[in-house]
Amino acid sequence: MISSASKLIDEFEIPKSNVVFYAFHNKMHKSVKISNCQYNWAELLPVVPRIGSRRFKRMMAYPQYLVTPFGKLINKHKTRGASMVPCAIEYFQPFYNRLLIGKSVGLSGRRLNYFQKCRTGMPVYVWPAKENYEFRLLSSGITGLTDNLDPNFTWYNDGKPRWRFPATQPLDQIQLEKLNNASFESHKEILSDLEKEVPKWSECDKQRKLELTKMWQDKWNWKNDSAKTEFNSENSPPWQAVRLIGHRGSGKTQRPVM
Repeated sequence: MISSASKLIDEFEIPKSNVVFYAFHNKMHKSVKISNCQYNWAELLPVVPRIGSRRFKRMMAYPQYLVTPFGKLINKHKTRGASMVPCAIEYFQPFYNRLLIGKSVGLSGRRLNYFQKCRTGMPVYVWPAKENYEFRLLSSGITGLTDNLDPNFTWYNDGKPRWRFPATQPLDQIQLEKLNNASFESHKEILSDLEKEVPKWSECDKQRKLELTKMWQDKWNWKNDSAKTEFNSENSPPWQAVRLIGHRGSGKTQRPVM
C-alpha cells in the first residue's frame, strides 16, 4: 500500500512536506523500511484493534493510553524514526490528561511548558481538534485535524476569530495581533481584508519566508538543526509548520480514494 501510494504521489509531484503516512499499525516502522518510503510517516498509538465496535476499540486502547504519558509517547516515535507525533485530544483535555500514569501535558501554564520541552520542535498532530480547543492547539504550535472546515465558522467560543490557513497563508506577528485583537463585530471584515492582503506561502518572497520561519522557531522551540530553512519546494511551508487539516469526512471526497 505504501509503495502504491508513493508512486501516485511521485506521479503528481506532490511536495514531500505535504505528505505523511500513518496508520494504527505497530509494525509501521518495518513497513516503511520494506517499502523504502521516502516520505514522512508515523504510527498511531495506542494501536486500536481493527475489528469490533467503537466501544470495544476504546476499551482496548485506554489501558495503553493510561500507561503512555506524552513524554513516553514522543520517545517511542523518536526511537522508531517517525517524522511526527499523532495523538488524541485526551492528552490535552483536563481530567483525561490527569488519568495518565506519569507527567501530563496541557495547553497552558506548566503543562504547556513541559509539552514544548518534550517535543523540541517535533510536529504534533491532534485529533479531533474540537472547536473549543482548536485556537489553543494552534496557538501552542500543534497541528489540528478538524471535522469542521466550514468557512462560515469564523469565531471561536474563546472569543477569537478563526484563521483557517496558518501554514498555506501564514500571518506574521503584526497580522496575528491585528486578527486576535478583533472584536466579534469587526472580525469578518478583518478576516476578509487579511485573505486579500496576506500572500500565500508559495507567493512569499524569500525574506518573508525566513522571517516567518524564524518567528515559528522562537515561538515553538524548534531545534536549530531540524528548523533549518529548507525550501525544497517553493510552494510548501516547512514540515514543522502548524497546519489546520480536514479530517476524513470533513470534505466531499468519497472514501476510499484508492
